[in-house]
Amino acid sequence: MRNPTAAALLTLTLCCPVVGIAVEPSSDLRIRTLGLSDQQAPAMPTGVALGEFSYVTINGDGNRPELNASGQSAFFSQMRGPGIDSANDGALWFDDGDRLHIIAQEGMTAPGALDGEVFSRIYAGFPNLADDGTIVFHASIQSDGGVERDGLWRAKDGDLDLVVLEGAVLPGLPNVIADAVLRSYRVGTDGEIVYYMIAQERRPPNLVTGVYRFDGETTSEVVKSGDIAPGIGRPFTNFSDDSVSINSNGDVAFVGLTEASGLEQREDSGIWLASSGATSLLVREGLHPPGTPTGAEFRNVSISIPFRFSPVLNSSREIAFFSSVLAPPPSGQSGIWTAAESGVEAKLISGDTLVSRGVSIVAPETDLGQEAALMNDDGVIVYKARLFGDDITDENDDAIFRLAPGGRTQVVARIGDQAPDTPDGVTFRHLGDVGLGSDGTVAFAATFLDPSYPAVQSGIWLETSSGELELVVRTNDELEVLKGDLRTISSIDFDGGSGNADGRVSSFERYGNLAFHARFTDGTSGMFHYGFSAVPTPTASALAALACVWACSSPRGRASKLSRGLG
Repeated sequence: MRNPTAAALLTLTLCCPVVGIAVEPSSDLRIRTLGLSDQQAPAMPTGVALGEFSYVTINGDGNRPELNASGQSAFFSQMRGPGIDSANDGALWFDDGDRLHIIAQEGMTAPGALDGEVFSRIYAGFPNLADDGTIVFHASIQSDGGVERDGLWRAKDGDLDLVVLEGAVLPGLPNVIADAVLRSYRVGTDGEIVYYMIAQERRPPNLVTGVYRFDGETTSEVVKSGDIAPGIGRPFTNFSDDSVSINSNGDVAFVGLTEASGLEQREDSGIWLASSGATSLLVREGLHPPGTPTGAEFRNVSISIPFRFSPVLNSSREIAFFSSVLAPPPSGQSGIWTAAESGVEAKLISGDTLVSRGVSIVAPETDLGQEAALMNDDGVIVYKARLFGDDITDENDDAIFRLAPGGRTQVVARIGDQAPDTPDGVTFRHLGDVGLGSDGTVAFAATFLDPSYPAVQSGIWLETSSGELELVVRTNDELEVLKGDLRTISSIDFDGGSGNADGRVSSFERYGNLAFHARFTDGTSGMFHYGFSAVPTPTASALAALACVWACSSPRGRASKLSRGLG
């Protein structure tokens, strides 16, 4: 079996004029079990199992492990067994690459809370794991007969500390009391936390909304309602609670609303960047979108916020965002743009023609998690779009695209195309969650049709640095979850929605570092990591080399230890 990294370096030697590449040697790709629903829970009494990984969150089912650049993972489970009941069955777990550790459990005393207050609910689906191993999660606490309060907690190096708690004064801001803590928070690579919150100012009494920053010891204010919005000159009235991003430099981007103005008394919205103590406006409603007809504006006539999907931020202080456009007839345009201090640039506008495929883009899709576009630190953008044109039908009109810096657009996957690593005639039917790696590769979930099998199946595909797609796992596979223990997969869950530069949760960091949840036909389920035995951390020159290999389009071998089921 070929070593993928070795193959990459061989290709590099043949076609790329780069020397001095340093990538740690590693073994082949494999699937490693993080936890099983019928597995003894670590550090718990004998007979207590990890239990179910599927659970209900505010946004629906949430059952995907999150990971960081080191291949570490965090996830939630509902335990079962002796001494476990509805008051203490929920737990948050951390896999350090070697073994599993419990971080927090429902029923345990909550750090930073009042005497008698315990974790009453740990919100599944919301742990965020930073590259330095910091885990941030949202939970509710309650004492017997007391009122339930929500907050954020931070776990690092065995310590568990409070970040913010409803009804408590913010550390470092003695005049501010948390009023409503929401699930809108991001974590930087070094564990710095930014979050949206409703707060009560004590003197003078004033209810505000705002974006706050926690550095591990103290809290500072990024922006709050009532502040004068730079570039507009009127006060902020509110912020899009899920719009916050933080990059590796600690810069913060957010969508804000300002007081109404003009005859229409319409609130203005925009995207701002807070960097090095200063906040600047990058783009606002009413401005002309580059690439659209004269007279067009960033605007959505049906809702108040045209930038309704969360902007994504990278370390170059560049933002990618989706917006609708109010344009002269024919109206109804939308698109993806980037914004930086240097200006706004169009990346994709509905109706754009992809000459290489002879088709036109109708409009960007809006189901890449909370974002319509993903972007990494190198400025690579990934998005989904519907197509129209000759020979376009509802069986081939949806695709995943990658836009490389410099404007080259590539089709990563498209419904109706042959699904790689499946029998001839098996085609993609629906494209699901998408993730963009720090190395520019793409991973995605998809359903597919197999003429020899009666039901629609699903799988996860991962792009190699050469641009080829390899199947990671699919339903009806037999997966060896433990030595000699083969189980048949009935469903798979994968969490995309990030380019790993914006502080959002991610189940895919780069080629060889992906996590997923699987359910089996025997009723059990598990959390899994797909990657190298030890996840390598390439140097900057190595990442450049991999990008060169990708451009050279050399083949890569597949090394997943699976037994294919029928169909």
